[in-house]
Amino acid sequence: MEASNGHSDRRRSRFDALGRLAGLLRSVMDLHVQVVLQEVDAEKRRLITAGMLLGCGLALLMAVLLLAHAAVLVWLVLKLGWSWLKALLVVGAIDLACSGLLLRSAGSLLKGPYLPRTAAGLRKTTRAVIGG
Repeated sequence: MEASNGHSDRRRSRFDALGRLAGLLRSVMDLHVQVVLQEVDAEKRRLITAGMLLGCGLALLMAVLLLAHAAVLVWLVLKLGWSWLKALLVVGAIDLACSGLLLRSAGSLLKGPYLPRTAAGLRKTTRAVIGG
């Protein structure tokens, strides 16, 4: 009977250890979920603000560019004597260069590490669990 009692004690000890490990993993994951939720909220506000600013800026830029196009085209045709086709091609090339600069600027505003605290916490936890 002692052998079966010792066997059940070892089994119970293993289950207790597994339960403690599961509890530890659950609490670590809960912590990570809380950090993720906080960071997602901050990132969401940042991205919504950037999107609104980009939208307003693009709308204003569109209006200004339409007026500027008309003025430049008329000036090129009437003052310099260019053909309408040549004037349109020059203005199109200028537009292409300007759009490249604007898109590059917008891309740098939206670039960046997303959820940096979450990623760092997961790396740290993974290293601690794996032992790396």
